[in-house]
Amino acid sequence: DASGCTGLTELTVPEGVKWFYARGCTGLTELTVPEGVERFDASGCTGLTELTIPSGVRWFDARGCTGIPPIYVDERGYELRYVSGYFQAGCRTFPNAEGALAHWGSDNYPDPERGRKFCEAIKRAIGDE
Repeated sequence: DASGCTGLTELTVPEGVKWFYARGCTGLTELTVPEGVERFDASGCTGLTELTIPSGVRWFDARGCTGIPPIYVDERGYELRYVSGYFQAGCRTFPNAEGALAHWGSDNYPDPERGRKFCEAIKRAIGDE
């Protein structure tokens, strides 16, 4: 757990780690997540401008990473980010556009208008408007 280490400028995640926290590490500018990590939280890392995520990550949080601008912000303030092929907003992480579109475009999504806007942003991000 490296949370709150505002002076941290580099982070090496040891091999074999499945999840880690780096919340609020405002001095961190780039982060390469190693293979094998399944979950990580980099929320509030305001200096982070590069985030590389391998396949296999099931969940991550990049809220408040102002150096990685969201592709859409909804009326609640939820930020949708597109990073290393992943889509992330709130508690949802999808490793590809298909999964994200299936979730937010579902007939069962509780707010169809919000879902439509998320889907539009996803399609713009992948060049499929």
